[in-house]
Amino acid sequence: MVLTPLAESMVKPVGDVLRQMEATITARPQFDPATSTRKFTMLSSDYVTAVFLPRVLQVMKRRAPGITFEIRPMSDRAMEELDSDNEDIVIIPDAYASDMHPKQFLFDETYACIAWAGNRLVRSRISLEQYTSLGHVVVRIGITHPASFEEWFLNRLGYKRRIEVIAPTFEAVPHFIEGTDRIATVHTRLAAVYRKYLPIKVVPVPIRIPTMAVVCQWHESHDTDPGHIWVRGVLRGVAKGLGRAGSQPRVDNGKRASARRRRGR
Repeated sequence: MVLTPLAESMVKPVGDVLRQMEATITARPQFDPATSTRKFTMLSSDYVTAVFLPRVLQVMKRRAPGITFEIRPMSDRAMEELDSDNEDIVIIPDAYASDMHPKQFLFDETYACIAWAGNRLVRSRISLEQYTSLGHVVVRIGITHPASFEEWFLNRLGYKRRIEVIAPTFEAVPHFIEGTDRIATVHTRLAAVYRKYLPIKVVPVPIRIPTMAVVCQWHESHDTDPGHIWVRGVLRGVAKGLGRAGSQPRVDNGKRASARRRRGR
């Protein structure tokens, strides 16, 4: 059995109508987070999981102890998952968000350059010549490997970097620069997380990369769902508490991280 062209054209609109009907029928007029036992799924990168979601889940635990949150890894099919209503909320850079569904701004992010603490080629700052000549570690997520925001921007301006390692996650990046003269361009908040536990130094990027806006997005059928509205409100509130990500990170030579490890912390 094969769908006719007419049937193919009806798949999305009919699916949208059915999802809207289901949301209308199952929606509850009120939502009490203190007693609810609902489950919400969130799709996010490991960057968001590291710098944002721990704070979110701390608040959720206090206010909604019976709710379950399933955090799923980002993939290159994120928008397909959203279109199919397989995820409650997708947290994604605004540049990659869908025009078909509602979204809400969460926070801005800037970029920093990281290097191994023992890298003698990188000191308090890095020149553009060094930046383009040293080996880079970049992140590309999913099977089709869509470029990250900073890679897309640098390519657009015509900057050619010597990419030596393509990592599947942001978490892997500092491990691929440790013990080498490689460098990487990462989110400023994520660099701060790395610096707490790993022997890395953080320096400004010699190219002004635009601020990246991070948003959360949901299927339009959940736009008026009281539970979704409450969860989105918590996300917005926690995001406001993040503060601004500094565009010029304080240089750290990694000595503090090494001292922590020696003390067993």
